[in-house]
Amino acid sequence: MSLRQTILELKIKIDKIRQELPLLEIKLETLNEDKQLVFDEISRLTTLIQRLKQQETDIIEDIQEAIKQTNIGIQYRELFERYEKYKDLGNSTSDSLKMHEKMLEVLRKILSEELEKKYNNNPLTDINTKILSANNEHEKAKKKLTVINNEISSLTVKIFDKKSALSDLTREINNLNIQLGRGLLRIKQKKDRKKSTKKGGKWSIKYKRTINCKRPKGFSQKQYCKYKK
Repeated sequence: MSLRQTILELKIKIDKIRQELPLLEIKLETLNEDKQLVFDEISRLTTLIQRLKQQETDIIEDIQEAIKQTNIGIQYRELFERYEKYKDLGNSTSDSLKMHEKMLEVLRKILSEELEKKYNNNPLTDINTKILSANNEHEKAKKKLTVINNEISSLTVKIFDKKSALSDLTREINNLNIQLGRGLLRIKQKKDRKKSTKKGGKWSIKYKRTINCKRPKGFSQKQYCKYKK
């Protein structure tokens, strides 16, 4: 394959890479924008979850305070005092745990009853549902961020490889152009030497043999033939 053909093929490869690079860079820019949107969504959901959990804590404290003022609250305190005495008597850990579980069951019942009285429904159920939903959305956003980060990483490597290939091809084509230029220069110098020789320099034996003295061409050949005789 000639140098000109090789250079032509390299130029085709370079043009292809130059067409691909802007598209890849646009895609990378879009991915970075998507990444920022996901970051913003994660931040929003984190703030929402924190706010909902604070609301949950406030409602529980409000209910507990309300329970203390009711007869049921007094019953619970009496039950807790009984549990403390029962534990101080040195009963087994197993029995103490069973007693404690019974107290917790009573407390759950008390909370449920008081919630229905105070709110006509259970506001914690609504908040817990919102927290669960927000947590699910938060996990989805984190997974999406992971996917985007992987795509950005892969695309960044691809762009780097394309730019490296472009640099290598450009260097190679420059070297070939230098070689081609040197070859053309040698050809030109050779032609110039031939012209110079024919115009007045020392004629070679090969050139002298080509002169037909019966039909000399030009003044120089006529002179040569004249003095040759």
